[in-house]
Amino acid sequence: MDPFKKPKTVEEENLNESEVLEATEIPEDGLDEETGLISGEVSEIAKDNASENKAQAQGKKKDDSSDDAQAKKNPIDVGDRMALRERLLAAAPKESLMRNEVKQVLLQKKEVLESDVKKYTRKRNYALLSNAIAQLREVVKQLQELAHAGYEALKDMWLNVVHRFA
Repeated sequence: MDPFKKPKTVEEENLNESEVLEATEIPEDGLDEETGLISGEVSEIAKDNASENKAQAQGKKKDDSSDDAQAKKNPIDVGDRMALRERLLAAAPKESLMRNEVKQVLLQKKEVLESDVKKYTRKRNYALLSNAIAQLREVVKQLQELAHAGYEALKDMWLNVVHRFA
C-alpha cells in the first residue's frame, strides 16, 4: 500500500469509463484556430488574421497571386509614417527637456540591465549574461552620444529612445 496514493472516494469508484469519457470530452466546434495557436502554428506574417490561420490549418492553400494582390492593396504607406514623425516633432519639448527625457529613459534601461547582469552572473547563465552586457554597452554608448549630440541628432535620439520610432 502506497502512503502517497490518494484514496478513491465512493463516488469515483462508482463511475464507469463511459461516464468519465463523456465528462472529459471537449466540443471541437471552433477550437481549431485556438489549438493551432497553442501548438505553435503561429503565422510568419504579423498581419495574418485568425481566419487565414484556420484556413491554412485545414489544408487550404492560398495561391501566390492573392498574396501579391494583397501586398499591392495594402502597401506600407511611407507618407503616414513621415506624417507621424512630423507630428511627434511638432509636439516635441524644448531641447533641455528633450535631453532630460532621453537621459532618464536611458538611465532606467541601464539600471535594469545592470541588475540583469548581476542576476545572470549569480545564475551562471552565460548566454543571457552576454546579451545583457551587449545591451548595456549599447545604452552606455547612447548616453555618450547624448552628451555630445546636437539638436538635430537629439531629435532623432528622442524619437528612437522615448517614442521607439525607428
